[in-house]
Amino acid sequence: MGLTDPDVRPAKVARQVLSARLKGVRDRMTRAFAPPADDPTEPLHKLRVEVRRAGAAVEAFAEYLPRRAYRRAKRELRAVRRAAGDARDWDVFAVAVSDWAAGRPDAERPGLDAVLGWAAAKRHAAQATLDELAQDHPAVVEQLRTELRDAVRRPRGAKGQTLGELVGRRLAERSAELTAAVSAEITTDEDLHRVRIAAKRVRYTAEVLDDWLPPGVGDELYPRLKEVQEALGRFNDAVTAVAHLDEFAAHLRQTQPALWDRCRPAVEALADHHAVAREQDRAAFRTWAEGWRGRQPGA
Repeated sequence: MGLTDPDVRPAKVARQVLSARLKGVRDRMTRAFAPPADDPTEPLHKLRVEVRRAGAAVEAFAEYLPRRAYRRAKRELRAVRRAAGDARDWDVFAVAVSDWAAGRPDAERPGLDAVLGWAAAKRHAAQATLDELAQDHPAVVEQLRTELRDAVRRPRGAKGQTLGELVGRRLAERSAELTAAVSAEITTDEDLHRVRIAAKRVRYTAEVLDDWLPPGVGDELYPRLKEVQEALGRFNDAVTAVAHLDEFAAHLRQTQPALWDRCRPAVEALADHHAVAREQDRAAFRTWAEGWRGRQPGA
């Protein structure tokens, strides 16, 4: 019986999947911690995706791991994800400001230059955390890879469980979490953030178990999840940008009021731009959510 057979025992596949996903994280770390100057955001983005997939694999096979190994894996992956996320947020923000600045009035140039300089300083501070992780975390992840591979064992009560049964159960659990998040009252940015995370959990769970999904499931599921992830990803970027601008404005008003007067037109115009984009993506989500709810059993 091959490892792609849905009737195979999950423990065999768990070793393969966990090893492959953690290797992917280790390899991505090497490239992401020293990204090319002409494209600083993409290596960090790919690292975060790889970390999410590894985390989904750990969750998918959680019952096949000792509690201590499971908790360590979650902790180490979270540290990498957060460090990469902070740096990437500032990269994305700086690119968005630069793109928007093209063609803006000359009167806004002082404010835009000040915002970009402030973002560069913040990004430099975030790089310090990445540099610290780069010193030891590739080796830490490799050690974790070996530890998890060796720790996999069949849990009590799982005798006779096939991989196909485990895959079906995990995907149903993640889909139910997303449906619950979509069906709840959504009034705040945090509510939409929860939906975004739930959608990621469905997608990455499906991706790491893709070889064992029933025929056609991925073809239907992935486009729907990609659509909402893109809309809510843009929404999250806009929310983050407005928060950065609010922090920048508050700092200048308190410490350099004369400079704030010069920067204010650009900062307020940029904040308005992101506020409009945020509402457009909120509307796109509402349309998507109606379709998602309408396709669920019992709808």
